[in-house]
Amino acid sequence: MRSLSNSSNDFEKNRLERGEWSKKVEYVLSMVGYLVGLGNLWRFPYICMRNGGGAFLIPFLFFLILCGLPLLFLETTIGQFSSKGFLHVWEVCPLFKGIGVGMMIPIFVFSIYYNMIIAWTLYYIGNSFLNPLPWTTCDNYWNSPNCVVDHGFLKNINNITGHSMNISSQVYEDTTNMEFIANNSSEWITAQEDFWQNNVLQMSTGLEDLGNLNWRLLLCLLGAWVIVGLCIMKGIKSIGKVVYVTALLPYILLTVIFIRGLTLDGSLYGVMTYLNPDFSKLLEISVSTKKNNIGTTCL
Repeated sequence: MRSLSNSSNDFEKNRLERGEWSKKVEYVLSMVGYLVGLGNLWRFPYICMRNGGGAFLIPFLFFLILCGLPLLFLETTIGQFSSKGFLHVWEVCPLFKGIGVGMMIPIFVFSIYYNMIIAWTLYYIGNSFLNPLPWTTCDNYWNSPNCVVDHGFLKNINNITGHSMNISSQVYEDTTNMEFIANNSSEWITAQEDFWQNNVLQMSTGLEDLGNLNWRLLLCLLGAWVIVGLCIMKGIKSIGKVVYVTALLPYILLTVIFIRGLTLDGSLYGVMTYLNPDFSKLLEISVSTKKNNIGTTCL
């Protein structure tokens, strides 16, 4: 009886120290926001497209139900019952403390990985207020000689031979040498790619060339960590208010992106890729690895 009483007192003490969700809807939204993250928005559609389209959904749902959901319920149940984090919850059985450490390592890595993506997002948000948009022109200091504004226009130009020919149109503010473009078609790079590689990332020539410190991205990364710190500053109290935005916004963005995607050229081809699955891709080892990883990490 004394042991049960002590356990009850410890549980109540932990509950008071860690706090509780003020509303059930805040807890539900926090879980929903945890399930729908950056990986769902930009990585999953790409992997699905590269690995059989709609056929990829079959093994994905299989591993999601077999591994992902049980692990999710196990983790949330243990956390609610003990009111402890993944490190201290294993005090009940010190032999399993390594599980808590193993859970902490990927979270630590993911936090660095995803915060860098948030830093890129903040950088793009800042540049989106410029006029004209820096990724829509090829006359900036970072642009390479092979930068083109409209790759869709240029890819239809074939068999240009002989002397140099010049063309001017509303698409280009400057005159473009078509002979140079025709002879270097494999080296074309769009203004968007050029902005990403030479302005955002400031990519060097290789590992032997470290390049200079990217101060602008460093400031954006610092801003991302400041935002995270403000969101968790008061624990559950502040997180409970933030989830109203972070949990609902992805679904709004997904809806907007979906509608926008349907209006783009080639959208029908993308839809048909999902409706016409390539089941032969399921036999590849790389697909089996990806479907297992995605099925669990999405949760």
